[in-house]
Amino acid sequence: MLIRTMGDVEAAGRTIIINHGAASAVRLLLKADNAGFSVSEARMRTGTVANLWYKNHWEANYVRSGTAVLEDMVAGRHWNLKTGDLYLVGPTDRHRMTATSPEVFRVVSVFNPPIAGNETHDADNAY
Repeated sequence: MLIRTMGDVEAAGRTIIINHGAASAVRLLLKADNAGFSVSEARMRTGTVANLWYKNHWEANYVRSGTAVLEDMVAGRHWNLKTGDLYLVGPTDRHRMTATSPEVFRVVSVFNPPIAGNETHDADNAY
């Protein structure tokens, strides 16, 4: 059994800057924890835009707080996300996220395969 609090993880320095400075992520559960998946919380300020592509992962996301617009960069479709929504992106889903709420947009992400924890987005905006 494993118990961690968000405060403990933040105090341990497991918050990193991702997506070329557009967001931060708190790494809660990592590949080294041997659970077969990882859990992270991403945070974006109002008006921030992030181009994303998880070409090596599936990523299930639960919106914990705030609102954002999710755009499928290939098909051009848009979704207005709000607290309580879940969305899933995979290896073929290039997408753009724009935080729109006055409060910080927070999304809890489950990655499969798990991430190591130090990843940030490369020139393709991918891990």
